[in-house]
Amino acid sequence: MKFGIRSILLAWFLGFFLTSFSHADALKLAAVGTANFSGPRINTGTGPVTSSSTLGLGIGGLASFPLVPDFRLETGLLYIKSVYSFSGTEFTLNHLQIPAVVRFDLLPFLSLGGGFYYSFGLGNVGTRVGNVTTDVTYDAFNLSSSDLGAIVSAALDLTIGPASSLLVDVRYLYGLKNLTNLAGQTFRLSSFLFLVGVKFGL
Repeated sequence: MKFGIRSILLAWFLGFFLTSFSHADALKLAAVGTANFSGPRINTGTGPVTSSSTLGLGIGGLASFPLVPDFRLETGLLYIKSVYSFSGTEFTLNHLQIPAVVRFDLLPFLSLGGGFYYSFGLGNVGTRVGNVTTDVTYDAFNLSSSDLGAIVSAALDLTIGPASSLLVDVRYLYGLKNLTNLAGQTFRLSSFLFLVGVKFGL
């Protein structure tokens, strides 16, 4: 399964960048900061578990090029931190996310998008109880370190220079993969992700 996912991702990036060369005059790049509010959907088999989210900050880059008039294909690489708490413990997950989003330019400065993402974990799961912090492996928590989900997005693209603009992108991420390996239980991530940065046209 891992080999299959990696092969798909390799083919996706290869196809994207080969196609982007033919649209080099319309290629747009963006450097962004990320702010993530993650709220996992947890069910232990006896009912849902209430959790709370905490701000997690990260960085990343995006690239897009036109498909047909008013539609663009966008991908990138985002470092995302998910911080949430339940049962008196705070958990921190660090992921690298690869989004694949088709964007529709509703207005010159406003676009809507939808697509999917794949992400994989970096390092271990961080935990904190009071002032005591520990790092625990994903396997020890019976969690998968990779995730797959859907994206919906609304973005503002405000011109600030001849070939640059301010990007403000609000995304809702809906995890589709059950991350826990425990029988009868479910653990899926959902997040509101905010991206703010500068976009450059080539």
